[in-house]
Amino acid sequence: MRVTPLLTFLLAGASLAQLPFPGDLPGTSIGAGLPLPFEASGIVWQPLEQRLYVVDDGGELSAMQANGGFVQTWTIGGDLEALAVAPSVNGRVYVGREHPDAVLEFDPLTGTVLRTFDLTPWLTGATNGGLEGLAFVPDALDPEGGLFWAAHQDLGRIYRFRLPILSSAVSTTVTFVNSNVPVPGRTDLAALDFNSVDGSVYALYDSAGIVSRLDATGALISEWLVPGLETEGIALRGCELYVAEDQGAVVTRYTTFPSSATCAMLSADSSLVDLSSGGTVIHALRAIAPALPGDVRILLGSTSGTTPGAIFNGVLVPLVVDGYTQHMLANPNQGPWSGTLGVFPANGKGVALLTLPAGSSPALAGLSFDHALVVLRTTPTVTVVAASAPQHLMLVP
Repeated sequence: MRVTPLLTFLLAGASLAQLPFPGDLPGTSIGAGLPLPFEASGIVWQPLEQRLYVVDDGGELSAMQANGGFVQTWTIGGDLEALAVAPSVNGRVYVGREHPDAVLEFDPLTGTVLRTFDLTPWLTGATNGGLEGLAFVPDALDPEGGLFWAAHQDLGRIYRFRLPILSSAVSTTVTFVNSNVPVPGRTDLAALDFNSVDGSVYALYDSAGIVSRLDATGALISEWLVPGLETEGIALRGCELYVAEDQGAVVTRYTTFPSSATCAMLSADSSLVDLSSGGTVIHALRAIAPALPGDVRILLGSTSGTTPGAIFNGVLVPLVVDGYTQHMLANPNQGPWSGTLGVFPANGKGVALLTLPAGSSPALAGLSFDHALVVLRTTPTVTVVAASAPQHLMLVP
């Protein structure tokens, strides 16, 4: 017996030991505002709009803020199972439909399906075992800006396709590129998502209760156990993991996944504030290198945009300094804000809250703001060491 082929066979069938779930438990439920009945079967974060899209396997597509607020819903029809966004195609959402398996190009501005890309020559399966996950993986060298990865649930196989999303506005030609099985012998592949922070694709296996991290070829890197029942969708936003469960309008947000190292320095749970009903927007603040625990952090804002910004000690603060900036600088931790100025504790975390009461003046509707976190080190001299990417906020009636 030759040893080399035997070792190759054994390694090919091996899988990594699953690590304990690294996110904060029990997580935060954010699906209460979804229209009922709703079976959450796929989810994606749209960074352009700073909101989540969620599909229902009964044919509905909903959008909502990261805290579950401001839900907007469209009826598309069909067994909708997955979602993806392509950064190079502004505003479009790509919906994975099962039976017949296809990718639908949806325009939220008009509420219409623009194109349907037929995948049935490659993806077919039982009524509930075909196309179940979808992700767009960017590639600057690809003529279409990247490839779509589609997950076949029953086979546990990922198929890669090139769709004409840049070269044409009307073509529905599908080009098959390749496919692979990340974990031989494991099926029930329920969801995919691309994480721009680490350049990896994350795959969700429902019945196994596992989230796997894959490299650009689809090979397994690492994997974790994941909480939830009938988990069918995942979306990553920095170090936040959103899990959709197909047992009602169940969407849960977990933080520090896969680790705190992937956290954004500043993230808000909503980009909208309703003046009539009021509410609180939570801004999570994190000491991400070069920021450190013990550094001073201050949240600043601008009503004049983010470019060209201002440079302090070689650090670009992405805000146009105006009267609002000066007000936040001179009046930290003052209403309607709290927690805008402080020192990062040992865990490197902080929170700033913007709270508006119900019945706030409707005259404020339409005002928009950008906020950024600025981090200072006070020894040996006061120096700006880091600044976050901006977060946009708008007041609505």
